Amino acid sequence: MIWTRTFTVMTNDSRATNQPRQPRVRVAQLTSPVSFRHLGLLLLAAALLVLVSALALRPSTARANGIGTIFVANERSNSVSVIEHVGNTVLANIPVGNAPRGIAFSRDGRFAFVANRNAGSLSLIDRDAYQTTATVRVGGTAEDVEAPIDATIAVVADGAGSQLTVVDSAGATIRTFATPARPTHVSTDRGARRTYVSMEGSESLAVFDAITGQSLGAISMGAVPSHVTLTRDGALAYVSLPASNAIAVVDAPAGRLLGLIPTGNGPAGSALTPDGAWLLVANSGSNNVVFVETAGRRVNGSVAVGQGPQGVAIGPDAGQFAYVANTGADTVSVIDIPKQLVAKTVQVGQGPIAIAVASVPGPGAPLQQPGNPGAAPGTAGAGGGVAGVATTGGTQAGGPGIVPQELPNTGNTAATAAEPAVPPYARTSLVVLAIGAFTGAGLLLLSTKKRLV
Repeated sequence: MIWTRTFTVMTNDSRATNQPRQPRVRVAQLTSPVSFRHLGLLLLAAALLVLVSALALRPSTARANGIGTIFVANERSNSVSVIEHVGNTVLANIPVGNAPRGIAFSRDGRFAFVANRNAGSLSLIDRDAYQTTATVRVGGTAEDVEAPIDATIAVVADGAGSQLTVVDSAGATIRTFATPARPTHVSTDRGARRTYVSMEGSESLAVFDAITGQSLGAISMGAVPSHVTLTRDGALAYVSLPASNAIAVVDAPAGRLLGLIPTGNGPAGSALTPDGAWLLVANSGSNNVVFVETAGRRVNGSVAVGQGPQGVAIGPDAGQFAYVANTGADTVSVIDIPKQLVAKTVQVGQGPIAIAVASVPGPGAPLQQPGNPGAAPGTAGAGGGVAGVATTGGTQAGGPGIVPQELPNTGNTAATAAEPAVPPYARTSLVVLAIGAFTGAGLLLLSTKKRLV
């Protein structure tokens, strides 16, 4: 709106003549400078507000990189807690089926498979949306699930059916094959060609080709085995023997027991550091985690954690931190591996029992493809990961066999380049900002003009 004021001014002609002065009427129309100035300042203020809002709402690369990488299955609260790796805080608690005991990520890290024991089902969680997208029936009781990194399948241990169920990436059953007894834990090599199965009441570790369903025999352990952790190349298997308070070292291809490592009361889940130098073992009976030197096959350090630790996983940080699910305490202990101490304790759901690490950093970061198995460490690690990968295969109760292929936690240039330079909503904000700025500036200029009629 433009306000105008009209004035009639009587003037006298003062020319130096002998004629009498005649009054002259001049009409001046002045534009009010106050209204234009106010309107211009208002538009400039609005444009500034749009700019500030756009900057405040723009996603942070550091926040997106590393979010949602730690997923914890809570058996008693029928949920999965999502922990972001930067500050180790809980982002979400996702409802799943009854009594989730196992969790593993798909090859691309986009979906988490959750084995719901009592429901006999598999829940598929969208990692980016933090919600369950599908629930499929896989048998009588889903005790555990494993997703090999070099295959597009997942293997589920069906305890009630005494069988293994192989599903595709959407959860659809491809095949089933019988096991000698009720399977409780499952772990596979990278291609699922050698799948190791612990069974209820059996002192043998059954071996299958999960692709064909063919039995490859059994390995005598001398005690009932539970969790199995494989080295990246699949050459060695570290098998928890809870009743023997020890970890068995097995030549996996040869199917031969190499020896025992005393660890503590009731060893459960375990995990290897990326360089394979340390095996972290959770002792559920003594409420601690011990550090096993794999070269010397001896314990060299321990740290107290919460009650009843079960699952163990290495974080996406080149072996800096480990995550331990304390089933009896409803917490997750974050362990600083080099310092051998608990850096933080995170409250999660009830009965946390299994932990998995997504193979990509989470929302906003690019997918990583498997690396060259022959590449040098620190570029594409042996076994196909990128720099700083961690092996957590079969380590936790219902543990996943994944090799996280993770970008560094924060400030990664690759993640920055992957994001659009100007997000769609920011482009709209910039257009509004330009229009408001030009209009406001124009009105301020017009406010100084005076038009005479």
